[in-house]
Amino acid sequence: MSRAPNTSAAVMAQRAEPADSLVRGVVHKKIEGVAPYAGPRPDLAWTPIGDIVIDDTYQRPLGEKNWRSIARIARAFDWGKFTPVVLAPCPDGRMALIDGQHRVHAAAAAGADVGDALPGAVDAGGRAGAFAWRP
Repeated sequence: MSRAPNTSAAVMAQRAEPADSLVRGVVHKKIEGVAPYAGPRPDLAWTPIGDIVIDDTYQRPLGEKNWRSIARIARAFDWGKFTPVVLAPCPDGRMALIDGQHRVHAAAAAGADVGDALPGAVDAGGRAGAFAWRP
């Protein structure tokens, strides 16, 4: 079931586009207890898939159902349809995968040699915590 677009006067007033458009700007609302973010900002980078490793201390093993999903993704693979994977540096210079295991395996199966990634989004010590983080 699809929802009807919200066309209330307040919502329409927030939109940067004409009233008949379904796009609107991001609301910069002050939230109590939230300080401005001052941490590091990762850079988007193409990362060689051969430099990406799976850390089994926190990544789930891939079962038959996972490999069927990976095969489905690989058959129609297109980096333009996916968000970048999230990586963290390892002490040996390789990059540990935090988020995107299915996408990386599908990219490798499709013959891609590099992947669109956010390397260094967390430091080496925070890899498992970043994987399991839930607000």
